Amino acid sequence: MNYKTAIKLLENGKGYTVKDYFKNNGYNLEYGYINLFEGNFEEAKKTFEILTSTRAEWALLLISLIKGESYELPSYFQIRNFLEIDISLF
Repeated sequence: MNYKTAIKLLENGKGYTVKDYFKNNGYNLEYGYINLFEGNFEEAKKTFEILTSTRAEWALLLISLIKGESYELPSYFQIRNFLEIDISLF
């Protein structure tokens, strides 16, 4: 499905969501973040674990912080690049 078709479905309220669009079109990082924001930590974790990006590693660290699990300390790069953005999103 292309972007313009997805916009029309979203605007018409046909039960199609941005979450569906991200999942169906391979935007896995964005799909994982929507699950994270919704509190679906296990689904978000599964999504982030298959990705090989610093952003996905950061998101996994956030999940462990939120859940109060043990975690590694974030790198300076992760804090510098992602913390402010995610605080703003939350």
